[in-house]
Amino acid sequence: MLFGCGSSSPEEPAAAPTLTPGGCGTSYELLPPAGAVVTSSELTDEARAAQTVDTLLAFAGLSSLSPVPFGTRVFRVRYTTQDRGESVEATGLVAVPWNEGEPAHDAPLLLELHGTTGFSGACAPSAPSSAHDVALGLTIFASQGFVVVAPDFIGLDADADATKPPEPRHGYLSAEQVALGSLDMVRAARQLGDLPARPTKELYLWGASQGGHAVFATELYAPYYAPEYSVKGAVALVPPTDLLGLAQHALTTPGPTTAALAGAMVSLDRYYSDGSAIAALLTQSYASQLPALMDSECNPASVFDGVTDLSQVFQPEALSHAQSESFDAFSPFGCYAAENSFATTSVKRRSNTPFLFVLGENDDLVYSPVEREDFDRLCGQGYRMEYLECQGAGHVEGATWSIPEQLRWLRARRNAEPLTSVCQRGSATSCEAQK
Repeated sequence: MLFGCGSSSPEEPAAAPTLTPGGCGTSYELLPPAGAVVTSSELTDEARAAQTVDTLLAFAGLSSLSPVPFGTRVFRVRYTTQDRGESVEATGLVAVPWNEGEPAHDAPLLLELHGTTGFSGACAPSAPSSAHDVALGLTIFASQGFVVVAPDFIGLDADADATKPPEPRHGYLSAEQVALGSLDMVRAARQLGDLPARPTKELYLWGASQGGHAVFATELYAPYYAPEYSVKGAVALVPPTDLLGLAQHALTTPGPTTAALAGAMVSLDRYYSDGSAIAALLTQSYASQLPALMDSECNPASVFDGVTDLSQVFQPEALSHAQSESFDAFSPFGCYAAENSFATTSVKRRSNTPFLFVLGENDDLVYSPVEREDFDRLCGQGYRMEYLECQGAGHVEGATWSIPEQLRWLRARRNAEPLTSVCQRGSATSCEAQK
């Protein structure tokens, strides 16, 4: 069912403080906030009654979340946003709480920000090849009463021609790009007609891995770009908040973080500049191979198989900076990392949102020792965060084993309950959904 096509316009935002966009040598003016619906349609095969959702939760080992109060319906949306001062379009999914025969009701918004899926349109979560699995994940939160907004992120355009390089480029771990694109999709979701639930301006943030970084980014930029929304709580799961610390780990200890760092720096160099500086970071072989693979494959990490020495991947100067813990001085990549790390970004924080910060004890991708230290540092800068570390969990398990705790925490924020353990980083504990 097509129920929207180019007829809506974005909401008029409230007055906001001035934001200076760009950084790391870039400069441009932002356009007015966007978020107009271009097209929208329902994924009719994804409509589920509450009883069906309960069955799915039981199959996933999450029976503790049942019985759910709502079934769900899912819609696909194309909307307007902006990237580096230029008007662009992006895609995503919206999942809505629904019970057949019941009248429309008001419901809070939850912005669900996904983990790494790739760097081009073929890797978009709402693309036909992945939309069903993604919709199942959105059901968890929509069935609890949230209107769930799930952007694909700018540059992951589900409608793009997969045979061509993505345009605009996906700025992987760019705080500004993901925040503006995500907030514009929240605006678009509120303009969809004939929904079984009416989205309010009460907003919650949730994200894992890359999405956990996006949670911090969106919370940081919301007072500037979307002051009309009231952000009540933020759940950040295994979030790479300290790109500088993770870079130094990746360049001194070969492992999963090494491949992630290389991909992030290729992407950020394309985002901030023309991509040519990557030759100063990567060896000639990787500087030529990796960008092409990122354009053509959703998981190009196999190019790092067999790497036994970091000098096979990185230039000597980069390794030297990391070993001396001075990656921030390695231009331009130190700037890319610092500007998109939340303790060192130039964007002044103007909010006081409560956070749930979740790590996996054995996470070797978003390396837990780095993130434990950054939790303490962010708390020292005024963040109000509660801490949870899942015992024995790797990267994925850190996000999935704690789902019951996440939902309980969100319910407490909806009920305006105070935080109980602000900035107290305890030891790893057994999380409820551990299998």
